[in-house]
Amino acid sequence: MEANETEKASAWRQGWVVFAVLVVLTLVEFGISVGIPNPWPWLTIVALAKVGLILNYFMRFMNLSVLWWKESEE
Repeated sequence: MEANETEKASAWRQGWVVFAVLVVLTLVEFGISVGIPNPWPWLTIVALAKVGLILNYFMRFMNLSVLWWKESEE
């Protein structure tokens, strides 16, 4: 397997792991909303964790400097 294919496989694997974590957090949110009388503080914490994952992985928020470097090289 070439290096490029290995990188693609690693990226896909990481994407699936992030997806699975988001599914688990969604199930936790549902459990909290059904099982706790005043769920808002707990739901806020879980929602912020999900936002962090989405911003970091899918939107590459923590890696914006790479975008600037790529644009400056062109």
